[in-house]
Amino acid sequence: MPVITFGILIFTGAAHFSSMTLAMTAATVAVFVFVLSVLSIKPLIESLEELALEKEGFEQKMAEHSGMFVKTADERVKKERLAAIGEMASIISHEIRNPLAVISNSAKLIRAITGEDNPKLQRQFSIIDNEVRQANRIVEEVLGYARNRKQILSRVRINDYMKEVALSQSLPSNIRLEQHYCAENPVISVDAEEMKLAFRNIIANAVDVMPSGGVLCVGTRCGKKAVEISIKDEGIGMGEETRLKLFTPFFTTKARGTGLGLAVVKKAVQNNRGKVFVESEKGEGTLFKIYLKREK
Repeated sequence: MPVITFGILIFTGAAHFSSMTLAMTAATVAVFVFVLSVLSIKPLIESLEELALEKEGFEQKMAEHSGMFVKTADERVKKERLAAIGEMASIISHEIRNPLAVISNSAKLIRAITGEDNPKLQRQFSIIDNEVRQANRIVEEVLGYARNRKQILSRVRINDYMKEVALSQSLPSNIRLEQHYCAENPVISVDAEEMKLAFRNIIANAVDVMPSGGVLCVGTRCGKKAVEISIKDEGIGMGEETRLKLFTPFFTTKARGTGLGLAVVKKAVQNNRGKVFVESEKGEGTLFKIYLKREK
């Protein structure tokens, strides 16, 4: 009996051990399968992550190219419009300037014949001169902004050049011109005619904002790589909102004018690889600073 019982116990123990072994083997296989599945999925996950990054980069590049395309298209349309306006302005300027020249010359002839004795006539002649000058200025502004002429670069000494520009401008008797130039008188390479128009526009604008008179200061300062040309008036000045819109085409605070004068200034300065800045406060006048590269 004890032998039978011992045998049963051994059999039972062996069966229990076998079931435990099978359970452990199944668990090991499950773990092994899980590890294999993770190892096999990991490259797939990495591939998906790479694809996601590539997709994101592709979308970003597409957005950049799309923005560049829109910008290029806008610039092309703008150039085409400016070319059309420039062509029209050239025709109009020819048709307008000839009659203006006739009017101006006729007024001078009549003034010479009638003499200077009649104050009323002299006042009328002054009005004619001012209106002719204003009309010519409008034509110049439209032409200067619209046309794309080929640049003609020349080497000029900045002080001599600015003296010529300042003295060639007709100023009212109640405006005094002051000039302050640096001692060096360095050479710059610019389109002299284009920049002359820009400086004349700034000076004309300064005259407009000083109806009661004042001082107009023109000067230069010389650095190692660039020269600073400054033009300052004692006019009414402007607020920040107006200053930020100052170079916007067709923006003006005047009752008369095209709003292109200072847009021409910015265009000319950019064409000559320069920069322009404006400092102004209401009641404190306005200071234009233009920086142009000096020749070595």
